[in-house]
Amino acid sequence: MATFKKQREDNSLRYPSEQDERHLQKELSPLDGQVSPHSYGLKIATILNAADKLTADLEYLCSLVEQPDPEFPIEDAIVYATAITALSAHIDFVTEDLSTRELSENAAYVKLSKDDVMMWSTYSSDTEEAIKELEEICGISLQSN
Repeated sequence: MATFKKQREDNSLRYPSEQDERHLQKELSPLDGQVSPHSYGLKIATILNAADKLTADLEYLCSLVEQPDPEFPIEDAIVYATAITALSAHIDFVTEDLSTRELSENAAYVKLSKDDVMMWSTYSSDTEEAIKELEEICGISLQSN
């Protein structure tokens, strides 16, 4: 049975840790003076590629309901729905929320705050967890299929 994560008292999804800080510095370093020291730059192409991959995964999962494949039965509707919901929320964040962020002067990067990066990480973790559970319980692998 699926378990629900308990919401923290301050309504945050997760607390940033020192490890997250080091990861952010390595992966998304500030852009040579193009953004403030408290902003991070992410290539627009990276955002578009992420949106395309997430959309393709969502479309594949939806196609299993529209045209069921006997090789991949949906054995647990809750696990399947959780994966669909995680992908949908992740897509909404990438396409809707990040599209309102400011661009760098050369328009090659989207300026992200630390909170944006942390939210992206949270959505990514939730999506990966839901997809892993889908593979373990239903045998549906987005990597293989």
